Amino acid sequence: MATVLPLTALVCSLVATPPVVQPDAVRVASDGAAYDVAASCVSAHQGRVAFGVRGRDDGGVNRGAVYVHALSGGSWSQVQKLTPAAPVDREEFGTSVSLRGPWLAVGAPLADREGTDAGSAWIFESNGVNFTQVQRLIPPAPLPGALFGCSIALDGSGSARVAIGARREAVNGVPSGAVHIFRREGSTWVHEGRVVAPGVVTEGDDFGQSIALHGNTLAVGTPNEDVTEVNAGGVHVFQLQGSAWVHEALVLPPTPEPLGEFGNAVTLQGNVLAIGAYREDGGGADAGRVHVFSRGAAGWGFSQSLQAPAPTAGAEFGSSLAIDGDALVIGAARATLGTTPQSGGAYLFRAGQTGWTPLAAFGQTSAQSSEFMGASVGVSGLVVAVGAPLRSQSSPHQGAVSVVNLSADCDGDLIPDRVALAAGAQDCNGNGVPDSCDIAQGEPDDDGNGVPDSCEVVPCLGDLNDSGTVNAVDLALLIASWSDEPGSSSADIDGNGAINGADLGILLSAWGTCP
Repeated sequence: MATVLPLTALVCSLVATPPVVQPDAVRVASDGAAYDVAASCVSAHQGRVAFGVRGRDDGGVNRGAVYVHALSGGSWSQVQKLTPAAPVDREEFGTSVSLRGPWLAVGAPLADREGTDAGSAWIFESNGVNFTQVQRLIPPAPLPGALFGCSIALDGSGSARVAIGARREAVNGVPSGAVHIFRREGSTWVHEGRVVAPGVVTEGDDFGQSIALHGNTLAVGTPNEDVTEVNAGGVHVFQLQGSAWVHEALVLPPTPEPLGEFGNAVTLQGNVLAIGAYREDGGGADAGRVHVFSRGAAGWGFSQSLQAPAPTAGAEFGSSLAIDGDALVIGAARATLGTTPQSGGAYLFRAGQTGWTPLAAFGQTSAQSSEFMGASVGVSGLVVAVGAPLRSQSSPHQGAVSVVNLSADCDGDLIPDRVALAAGAQDCNGNGVPDSCDIAQGEPDDDGNGVPDSCEVVPCLGDLNDSGTVNAVDLALLIASWSDEPGSSSADIDGNGAINGADLGILLSAWGTCP
């Protein structure tokens, strides 16, 4: 078994505070109700966002549901609500969700169909318009109390494979956790394998609390593992070799902290693995960190530690993670990003030549205390979804998802227009495009002051009383001020220091309603 040894942490040095970007839309379940706790999990892919509502009753108690929203024509709308074919009370369908390509995977860890809290999962498939349930998944030997479905991850590389966590499944009689992998063969999803932590396991390790799957690599978070310190945590990485999933490495925190819970969240793309440790104390108790590792010829090595630009105690930076391309979204479920203390939020980091650096933060001016915004995040392209499961929208603790589309970058400087505007770039006409881009794309700016001419007020020459009309009243004012002596008066329309026939000609030529 390979182990990535702790190294001296290279903490990302952040000088500037990224701007806080407000959401384009706040999405809720169309039939949402009090204490639904919507969006404790969220997943985004190709213009669609799916979020679980595990507290949805629907004629029973905590049966759960999943809602799919889609972006079309610049607007978001709910396109589908999904429930199991035969809903059951208190199984909390929608505790975990994963959306990728035509597939949507949903977990219900409290399902009792194979035993109390044995858990269950479902696969839905889209025909391009709607999702339809195709199969319910259970382990080959379901165990009561396993919580199968507590976490779920479709393959991020696009293959038909899904990993499902069962963080309390018994291993040799010890409820330390396991992960099951299924793959699609023809029209059926079949069990491919079961992975557990190698060596001695301990009750409550929570192996499988978080999982990430990309191609032939599976990362499994064990946040309560005690290899270095009590509940310092770890992440096990497995590699598919032939038909078997083989343990590749145990990744440990660079600087282990007791109760740091390294591995509470994981996200994986290719040879990049980001791991949340939301209870680590850098910047204050439970301020949180995210550690990035990369795989090279020698295996998995530590790359960088990330913190909030201004770490604060209790922010829980690293509550949730999502990666796509060069974008890494990090939830901080108890951060203060506005005027409301500990309402939560999220951060967008971008990969560059110097590593991962912060580009934007996400919060809401209308945020409520302890709504846990950032408890879940998703990203696809530069469409970011941030869940706030305890947000009281139209009802107490109904839950909601904030969606931000950062794909527009008018000048190609790798700073999205929304971020530039939040940082103070001018947008005089409110079209969502910085003025500098409007001008570069042909909008006239005759005086070269950086403001499009269409936004500048054109004076109405001859309207001496600012009534919006040049009429007899203005003519009377001009005649009353007639003089060839230098002076200062609004009647000196041409500004030559005298009020005379030249000014009269300008007034008469402008006669009528001002443009």
